[in-house]
Amino acid sequence: MGADLRAWWRLLRGGRFRIGWTRVPLVLWVTLHCAFCTVLGMIQRALLGRRIDATLLHDRPIFIIGHWRCGTTLLHQLLSLDDRHTAPNVWECFAPHIPALLGEWFPTWTCRIVPRVRPMDGLPFEWDEPQEDEFALCNLGQPSPYALFAFPSGRQTLAQFRASIELATEERRAWRDAWTRFLRQVCYRRPGRLVLKSPPHACRVDVLREVFPQALFVHIVREPERVFRSTENMWQMMCESQSIQAPGRDDVAEFVIETFNYMHERLDEALRAVPAENIVTVRYEELIADPIVVLRGIYERFALGGFEALQPKIAAYLSARRDRTAPSYRELAPHERRRIEQAWRWYATRYAYAAVTDMGADAQAVAASM
Repeated sequence: MGADLRAWWRLLRGGRFRIGWTRVPLVLWVTLHCAFCTVLGMIQRALLGRRIDATLLHDRPIFIIGHWRCGTTLLHQLLSLDDRHTAPNVWECFAPHIPALLGEWFPTWTCRIVPRVRPMDGLPFEWDEPQEDEFALCNLGQPSPYALFAFPSGRQTLAQFRASIELATEERRAWRDAWTRFLRQVCYRRPGRLVLKSPPHACRVDVLREVFPQALFVHIVREPERVFRSTENMWQMMCESQSIQAPGRDDVAEFVIETFNYMHERLDEALRAVPAENIVTVRYEELIADPIVVLRGIYERFALGGFEALQPKIAAYLSARRDRTAPSYRELAPHERRRIEQAWRWYATRYAYAAVTDMGADAQAVAASM
């Protein structure tokens, strides 16, 4: 809802204007909001554009890469607790044209009209929490898999997903310019080393390194069946809550399986060019079992320093979320388990997931904050 009119028109045109009748009031409201963002975006560019464009970006940002529902959100939140780090927040990602102009008072005022929980898992949704820059890219009108949320009727395909990633030269340049402009806006408001997470970035490591050759990468993995169940639920819930069609309940299983394999094929190829000292792989199960140990390992690997000052903040953050209940997802039929095992056997073998991981009660509670 934070797009400008140009981005909104591009999204509607890409979906061939297949708007459900029950969604017409929503479309009208979003159009009005986009007009509001367009005008304020023009004012922001006129008043602050040069200052934002002159903002320097740290040359070694940290990218958290991994498939959806692998714990990227939890890791993003923990790394963002470091005062030396900065990350896009929900307000900046959902209204990327105007946050430098409106500051913090506007989201404080509008927080009453947005959902208070995330649709895929019921976790709290706050304006100032770290957020995926992928939502900003979508609201900026750039190619993004998240445009699929708006027009979900009919089976989503790997071809649609790939079309949002594999861009022609001019599209790629425009994507990169819009992305870096957004990042400068974030750092204009809160200077520091950027910590970014967006699952689709796992398909774009080569593009990320064009902008940041010395970037650091934290790759997180998780037991395959749990990834599948949680991701399937995420796509269904997001399409239902964000669509401007009457959303269908089509089976998304094959879409999840295919995009998982595609994402990791691109990731594996791109990571071969990343210096070994600039990447670390962590397991989700180890992260929720002992976050302090995993975070300390990341800091030591990248020689970030200052972990002792961060450790109490991590402990306080986890303590505040320890009583949350982990979300539950549908049980898989035997033939579905066999399908996932066959399609993702290479992943289970590579990361030593021979069987479903048995997480203890404490780990389950912390898992609710992912």
